[in-house]
Amino acid sequence: NMKKNITINLCGRLFNIDEDAYELLRHYTETLRNYFGKQQGGSEIAADIDTGISSGDHGTSRNGVLKLTCTSNNPYTVTITNTSTDDSREYVLQGKETRSFTVSCDVTYSIYYSQNSGYLFSPTTGTRTQYVGCGSTYSISIP
Repeated sequence: NMKKNITINLCGRLFNIDEDAYELLRHYTETLRNYFGKQQGGSEIAADIDTGISSGDHGTSRNGVLKLTCTSNNPYTVTITNTSTDDSREYVLQGKETRSFTVSCDVTYSIYYSQNSGYLFSPTTGTRTQYVGCGSTYSISIP
């Protein structure tokens, strides 16, 4: 079960954090806003907090990220297919390599993989399916 990653803007820098970390950060900023909001000049401080920590393009980004990790020592050919358009891209992941791919969001992708070498009788193959939301990163391990 994969946790959704959310991109946040922290003082002008983008960070990817998981849903649990985002909820902790959101609760923390609400606590600060409530505390400073009760003091003289607190509304300006609260606005600065909101500016310093904001959700970065979470709902408006037109891309998502598929992060693929080859857990084997052997290389694999990976084909990423947009199931809406049937557009495909093919890549070779070396053994133990992790690579991120920026893809269109609000789309389901089919990820087909095939072992290139190091097998006894036949290569290890498989398919994973992953929906990609806007502004999010999804991690997939193969094989």
